[in-house]
Order: sequence, then C-alpha cells, then structure tokens
Amino acid sequence: MLELPAYPWPPVQLLISFHSTGFPLHKSQEYVALRNPICFNDPAMQSILLDRRQVYATLTECGVPVPHHAVFDHTSADAEGQFAVHEEYIEVRGIRINKPLVEKPINAEDHNINIYYPDSVGGGCKTLFRKVGDQSSAFDPERSSLRTDSCYIYEEFLPTEGTDVKVYTIGPQYAYAEARKAPSLDGRVMRDEKGKELRYPVLLTAAEKKMARSIVFGFGQAVCGFDLLRAHGKSYVCDVNGWSFVKTSSAYYQDAAQVLRKMALISCRKGNIDMHASPVLMEEKPMRIVERSSLPEAASKPPASQEPELRAAVAVIRHADRTPKQKLKMPCRNARLLNYFLQHGLAFKAEIKLKRPKQLQQVLDLVSDLLAKFEAICAPGSDGASDTD
Repeated sequence: MLELPAYPWPPVQLLISFHSTGFPLHKSQEYVALRNPICFNDPAMQSILLDRRQVYATLTECGVPVPHHAVFDHTSADAEGQFAVHEEYIEVRGIRINKPLVEKPINAEDHNINIYYPDSVGGGCKTLFRKVGDQSSAFDPERSSLRTDSCYIYEEFLPTEGTDVKVYTIGPQYAYAEARKAPSLDGRVMRDEKGKELRYPVLLTAAEKKMARSIVFGFGQAVCGFDLLRAHGKSYVCDVNGWSFVKTSSAYYQDAAQVLRKMALISCRKGNIDMHASPVLMEEKPMRIVERSSLPEAASKPPASQEPELRAAVAVIRHADRTPKQKLKMPCRNARLLNYFLQHGLAFKAEIKLKRPKQLQQVLDLVSDLLAKFEAICAPGSDGASDTD
C-alpha cells in the first residue's frame, strides 16, 4: 500500500501514523488532507520534528525552556565574518556561546553530535553517536576545530551530574519519565542482565509536567518522547522525538493501552481528537470485602499480571569517611624544573596551573628524564658527585 499514491488508501476513522526510516511521511500527510481522519499524532507537524531549528523554535513558542543556543549556516552567502572561535567561547552573529559547547546538525536524523571543551581544561572534542555495542561516545584530545561544512546548532553544555531524563507522553495528562547515564559522561553504556540499557523511573516536577503538556499540544503529538536536562536547579528540553514508547516497563504498556483506548473511543464518538480524555486507568467499582479464610489457596495470591511493580526507590546516603588525596608535597631546587616554572608563569606567582595535555606531557617527560639521570647517578660504580643535576 505504501507504494501507491494516497488517494486509493482505504478510508479509516482513526489513523495512527508516525515518521520512521523508509516511511513515506508525505503520503500520510496527503491522506490526512484528503480523508480527514482522527489522528493521535498530526503527520503535518511531524515534518517539524526532522529539523532541530524548527523544534527549538516551536518549544520557545510554547514557553518550554531550551538551552542557550545559536544557529549558523556556514554555507550561506553572508557567513564570512559572522562566526568566530576563541579558546573559551565562540561568537555566532554577536551571540556568545561559552565552552564546553554542543554542536548539533540541524537534521534531527543525524546523531553525530560533538562537544567541544575549552583550552583551560585541556581542550579536545567528544563525539556522541548512536550506540555501537557498549559505546555511545568517544573523546579525541587532539581535536578542537568545529565543523564548518553545513548548518549547525551551537548550544552551551549543561552539567546534569551524569544523567539525562527521557520523558514519554500519552496525551497531555499522562507522562512517564526515566533517567539513564548520560552518553557525555564516559561513553560506556550501562546494561542490565538482559542486555538492555540500564534506566530507572524518576518523578517529574510540576513544572516538568506542564512542559510535557505544552509539548503535546504545541507539536500536535499525543504520543511522543522528549529529552530533559536538569541543570542549575532548572529543567530544559533539548530534543523532541515524536512517537516513542518505553522499552522495558510492563506497567507503562498497561497504562498506555488503557489511555489510548479511552482516547480513541471518546474521539471517535465526538468525531475529532480529544486529547483531554480522562487518563483514569482503572474503572471505579464498588469494593467487596471477602474474608481471606474463605478463599481457596490458589485464589489467595494475585495473578502474576496484577503483582505490584517497583517503580522507584529513593535513598539519601552520605559517606562516613573520605579517602585522603594521593599527593606529595616537597621543596624543589632543580634548575630545570624551576626554569619550566618560570616559562609558564610569572616570577612573583606562588603557583601555576597546568591543564593542557601538551603541558602535562612536558612535565611528565621532564620528570622522567630527571629520574632516569638520578637512577644512573645512584647506580653502583657511578660518580654521583660529578653530575650537577
């Protein structure tokens, strides 16, 4: 059927259609314009989800916070002189974006995202990509040049303490959230005993629930997912993924089936999509008290499908002691070390900070050479007094 044009497609009362690789989204959009079925996810708005510029613009219109960012097309005719790269930040048409910064292609299907670090912490670039085995990112300490071959979004990197939050909505009144280890941390994917990426449910704040509701209405997607960053005591949305489902939670699928069923029935009865359909998941029935002793032994246990599922566990833990720092302080009179100190700092400074990989390698090479000479001096039969080092 997908090979045919839209007009021969059979008429339906309710259409579930969402973008995926190889799916002719434009035909779905033509069909909706032709037949006007009820849609959980508006196909016309799904084109916006494929362009990160339009996603951020729509989020901003909806009042949903996004990271501080700027868009720049390096291939445009007026690009010259409008983009400047500095050691600690970049300037995009007068907008300053501090490092570390995130560089995203505008194509939402392109997941090759780079994070560039400032020279003050050693520089380098971390590339994020679709999971390959147990790897989701790779760091290159020698790379510092930003890409200039296309149009990119540049945004400040938000410190999220090593986690990011995935939110899944079913209509404007239901949202499920889970956290995972951020790929920007060390690139290693944590998996459970079944080989699935390790995630755990989290609770959303009132502000985050409002953001989820705004995204559902703003993008016209009853079923969708988006990425949430929690930093500096606030929450920001950095991506909207369209039709998405939780991968492992059976409780979520039970909730999703009931909410979607109720939305479908109410919408078909009204003749248009009703996203305000009540998300009540269980029909209220009078409670009948039954004595436990009167039940058969087999009936005294709930069916496996009704057994409670642990959604989350919260704990506050503090270390009882601290591991002492592994460092040694000593006076130094070696002329070569003192000269290196003077080369990288002013004479009146009490200390210097060396963070760049090249500087640290120079110190390592210098100390290794001094230790080798010291061992040669202390070797049996050597004349240590003749060496001035």
